[in-house]
Amino acid sequence: MLNLFKNLFKKSKFKNQNHGVIPDPRSYEERRLDWVGIGAEEEVLCPNGQWDNYLPGFEPQFLKWAETYACTNFSSANCLETLLKRKYGIEYNLSDRKSAITSGTRCNWGNYLQRVADDWRHTGFLYEFEFPNPTEIKRCEDYYIPIPQELLDRAKSRLNEWEINYCWINSNEQAIKEALKYAPLQVVINNGTHAVMCYGYEGNKAKIYDSYLYGGNPTYLCTYLYDIDKITAVMKYNITKKETPKIRVDEKYGDKTDDFDLMFKIIGWKDWLYIFNQIKRNPTKREFYGLTAGRWDFESVFKNKNGDIWLYYTKPEAKEKKLI
Repeated sequence: MLNLFKNLFKKSKFKNQNHGVIPDPRSYEERRLDWVGIGAEEEVLCPNGQWDNYLPGFEPQFLKWAETYACTNFSSANCLETLLKRKYGIEYNLSDRKSAITSGTRCNWGNYLQRVADDWRHTGFLYEFEFPNPTEIKRCEDYYIPIPQELLDRAKSRLNEWEINYCWINSNEQAIKEALKYAPLQVVINNGTHAVMCYGYEGNKAKIYDSYLYGGNPTYLCTYLYDIDKITAVMKYNITKKETPKIRVDEKYGDKTDDFDLMFKIIGWKDWLYIFNQIKRNPTKREFYGLTAGRWDFESVFKNKNGDIWLYYTKPEAKEKKLI
């Protein structure tokens, strides 16, 4: 059972402080017209609306000395990570910092929920180990540094494999509880100034997963209950792995590899991410080198491999060679 901080928002200055949400001046009826790709064909993922078993690891938006004002980015990343764990059984850790920078989050202001959602859709994502949060910063401005073009290209290339969509949800209790069957929700609380993830409910209280820790030593929590009727805006995300043709595998190699983590660390940032759980052996060192060097020519990577064609190609020349 979650600890309930009943008077958290009544007794502290937190209530009147902006932590990174720029209010959307439009009404829900106007906002709901801006939905992208989420329709009636959605799959019910948690019939009881409770996402407790799929929560991501905690990451703070306040970094020791300075506030990042990136609650819209942290909370949306939490929603996507929770969805990925439920849908694909893998604990992904997305870079909150990359999202904050490319979406235009600003110190002392924050960002709009929809601008952040559009950024996920159009610029893609990096993993935390590729562009991590610093352990501490002296000023908010130190958080927002230029991202190398190589990383930006890598992030966008992942949209070849993943599709990210979103839609606005009515903030009334019935709509929130119904939407939680499909996804955790990004919600705005604290008089419209802070974005967090809602991952379930208890009666008329929303279960909140925050990017701050509350309480005191020895118990600090990033989860608490919050009145549903005080939620001012709700956004629902969806992330889906795009369908790809079946990969041809030489059956002589037997059962598929279980060395997923090793392969992910070595070539996980390439377009071949989706093949890892389907191939039936570990690639050789030569194949690793060829892949990480970005060699798209089949012969240069797999010469003398006796027709071992397990790599799926996305480049036009692969089709011309009739390799797929």
